[in-house]
Amino acid sequence: MLDEVFEMRNSVLEVEKRILQGEAGGPSERKTAVRQKMTNADPIFRELRDLNFAVAINKIGNVATGLRDFYATRPRQENADINEVKKFVEVLGSKKDESYSASMHTALAEEISARTFEDEFVRKRFDLERQMVDGNIDVQKAKEFLLECTGRQESLYSQLRMLLLWKFTNGPIPDHAANEISIAVWKLFKKFQLLK
Repeated sequence: MLDEVFEMRNSVLEVEKRILQGEAGGPSERKTAVRQKMTNADPIFRELRDLNFAVAINKIGNVATGLRDFYATRPRQENADINEVKKFVEVLGSKKDESYSASMHTALAEEISARTFEDEFVRKRFDLERQMVDGNIDVQKAKEFLLECTGRQESLYSQLRMLLLWKFTNGPIPDHAANEISIAVWKLFKKFQLLK
């Protein structure tokens, strides 16, 4: 969902700095964007990349639990053996990267949840996409939603994505629905071309 919510391009996510720092934002606040590279070099991203959102949340929780358990093994000063301390410090570097990654993905997941489940329109889109992927689509609801997208002037990219998802997961779009949607999208496209 990262690419849908934050519009990730070329493995780079442009996100507000306050999100990565876990801060709440306000409308009057100046927004500073940070570019975060999302590649397999990120110790957690490679595991989360193609997972369902709920499964990804559980995976992040498991990583956090593992980190907590690791830090619990830290040698105590009273009875610390130098070899134990040395082994702990050797592993500490990789755990710091994993810790940063876990906190970043947790913050991104919180923002995705806030944006997705608080906005009724986004929630409807999410539900419809899930139905499409399951192959259990209500043609009338899908058509109405796509027409609503056009009425709201959602991006053509977003609408094309929905149409392709529909076609590839449920077969051809029925003619009556395809015609109505095509006309609405064409009118929107022409409107934007005239405004240029």
